[in-house]
Amino acid sequence: MNQSVLNQSVVHDIFRSGDSGYMVSLARGLHVIQAFCDDGRGQLTIAEINRISGLSRTVVSRCLYTLQELGFVGRDGRNFFLLPKVLKLGYGYVAAADLPVLAQPILNMITEGTGSASAVSVLEGDEVLYVAKSAPASAANIVALSISIGNRHPAHETASGLVILANLNEAEFNEYLENMDGDEAEKRDEIETRVRNVKREGFAQLGLVFATSMRAIAVPIKNIVGKTVAAMVVTIYDEHSSDKELEAKYLPMLQKSAQNLSMKLV
Repeated sequence: MNQSVLNQSVVHDIFRSGDSGYMVSLARGLHVIQAFCDDGRGQLTIAEINRISGLSRTVVSRCLYTLQELGFVGRDGRNFFLLPKVLKLGYGYVAAADLPVLAQPILNMITEGTGSASAVSVLEGDEVLYVAKSAPASAANIVALSISIGNRHPAHETASGLVILANLNEAEFNEYLENMDGDEAEKRDEIETRVRNVKREGFAQLGLVFATSMRAIAVPIKNIVGKTVAAMVVTIYDEHSSDKELEAKYLPMLQKSAQNLSMKLV
């Protein structure tokens, strides 16, 4: 890539000043990573990154040292190269972008085999967002079975949300709890207990408050590096079976389906 073209396109970012919320050092580190992608040779020296990025040799050297210490960059003499860990930076986007397309045929199989609605949702802020669904023909007559793509619900009020919350790290979960306000904040202890129970069990089963004869069972969907990126849920209309009976009937199939989807998130 021509240096002058690159410099004109990124100079505002890598030399930006006067914005107290903007991390110039982070922007420069990301541009160092981008230099490897733009060049395409795999290994670069400090001088070559200096030429490609427009950053000074001192800044390039410090960025490379930091990236090396964090395990994103390796070194062989004068040459530096990206390590596999850098792929983690893109996994979240790839998984989210591909998720609805990859999930749809699997959800269709679940619904066809069980006659129950199924869906995949992700965590967005403090809500779950449904990004894919499959519903049986009977769902038209049962409002609770009719999940719509784009629907949002508070995470702790849904089986899907509880599963995702249970797979957050401690800091992320605490942040979720701290962001609750009003009446929700008063339920904090109850929510925390429920989430920890889900974490122990590995799945969530929850009754729908607007339909006592309906249950939702959800399991986590993980990407190739083992991070939970979404949840898969089946919504069951059953007036007679116990929780344990529903668990025995639906959970193994749901777990297998989620695992099949996880294997595709590469």
